[in-house]
Amino acid sequence: MSGDGHTPERRHPEPADGGGRPRGFTLPAASGRIAAVVTGLVVGLLAVGLVFGSLRVCEAARGTASCGGGPGLLLLVAVLVLLTYLGGWLLRAFGIRDSGSTSFLAVALLAVAAMLFLIEVLMSAWMVVVIPLVAAGAYALSHWVTTALVDEKQP
Repeated sequence: MSGDGHTPERRHPEPADGGGRPRGFTLPAASGRIAAVVTGLVVGLLAVGLVFGSLRVCEAARGTASCGGGPGLLLLVAVLVLLTYLGGWLLRAFGIRDSGSTSFLAVALLAVAAMLFLIEVLMSAWMVVVIPLVAAGAYALSHWVTTALVDEKQP
């Protein structure tokens, strides 16, 4: 049991070359909830860094921190795709099932929460702390939702 009432979620990687070494990058064993929170913290910190960096790129290219509709939207989509991919990769490294859908839902929840509740203070220095915490909560909630749906579908 993983401690949250569900069956274990760890999967055992197959050997890459028959030599007993697992394929890909793996992280130490952790419950699904712990792995989701750790992944959320990492993704949240990366989100802060990527948004800060993209604002600096816009400022250097256009003389203002906003890139406007076209280029700004493309940068935002690229950041969200990168965050989703990284989150899925980290969850997969922890051995979590449905890592891609869990990460997709969590990044979407993070984006919606930031736009609905944090838009007025997104440029505050406190967001370096707040965004990773919100991301950790989003990943924990997303993990709970995806494991609940997967467990319901299994006979």
